[in-house]
Amino acid sequence: MEHVKYKVLGVSGSPRSVSNTDIMVKEVLKGARDSGHQTTFIKLNDLNIKGCQACGYCREKPTNKCKLLDDGYDLLEMTIDCDVLVFGSPVYMGGVSAQAKLYLDRWYSFKDINRITKLTKDRRVIGVYAQGAKQGSFNRLFEANERLFNSNNFGYMGTIVAPEYLEPKEGDEVMTLAYKYGHTL
Repeated sequence: MEHVKYKVLGVSGSPRSVSNTDIMVKEVLKGARDSGHQTTFIKLNDLNIKGCQACGYCREKPTNKCKLLDDGYDLLEMTIDCDVLVFGSPVYMGGVSAQAKLYLDRWYSFKDINRITKLTKDRRVIGVYAQGAKQGSFNRLFEANERLFNSNNFGYMGTIVAPEYLEPKEGDEVMTLAYKYGHTL
């Protein structure tokens, strides 16, 4: 039986170039690519994304999508089309970065008027986070994101965290874990 090939979308919400978040998201993608999957890396800070306007257009009809025609619209389409999402963000002020929050807020368009997801295809997601605090400090944030993903038919595969400003390097435990997540899809 031939190995099933997935579309794997890596999204980094870090504003810094070559950030710890970028490094880890790319390592998951490297593992996926080495297993024959199609991968795409998106850096949210490089996109022109408006915040959700809460206009309700996306919920007026089940077929309506977000009406903001910016880079966020294209990214939402890529998110709908992917099989696996690698969502990455640094932890800023106890939450995800502003760039990651813009992206996640636009997920509002994935729900219908009754707050039921319009996304029928099952997908999976891996959470990737970089933080200055010790391991375990922001588990509630990661659990809240897991609930958001699960409510949109993204089965949560797990969380990878680089704590205490750890700069991920090849051979580190966090990098080995990141590669393994991608490689075992």
